[in-house]
Amino acid sequence: MDRYTSTLDTFFILARTTLDIADPASQDVAYDFLSCAARVLNTTLVDDHHITDNKAVPASIDETSYSNFVRCTSGAFHNVAGTLYQAGKHGSTVRFLRQSCALGNLASTLGKKTETRTLKDDSDTEQEEGHKYRDAWKQLEDQLPRRWELRYSKIGHRKVSICACF
Repeated sequence: MDRYTSTLDTFFILARTTLDIADPASQDVAYDFLSCAARVLNTTLVDDHHITDNKAVPASIDETSYSNFVRCTSGAFHNVAGTLYQAGKHGSTVRFLRQSCALGNLASTLGKKTETRTLKDDSDTEQEEGHKYRDAWKQLEDQLPRRWELRYSKIGHRKVSICACF
């Protein structure tokens, strides 16, 4: 599991440090690094709303960690999107938001499943894990509607953004 953490962190750092707001080519490279992180988790964007329906969590990762890795990858896409958005690069922001939204929805679904199992489990370690990430999961749930709104407000599909979150 440590290999996944290190690998994902490396891709996140490379994306963040490669990004140069003034250089569109660096935005492509940053996107590619984050896409590699998503592929490490067996997730690929199928269309504007959905990630591949690959329910096979790698055997070396427990479901709770996997859902957290997906959440973190979603957050990495969101962070780069936020940087681009703040710089007024709205066109470049959209593809990062697209990934962030789709991964965020997947993470939210997976997180709810693992949280339900964690609450049913009597293990103190499992309950501690669930408690440890509760604030991060709440933040994701709070941010998802705004992510979708930003995603579609820049390309004129506001009604779809509201429906896509549910």
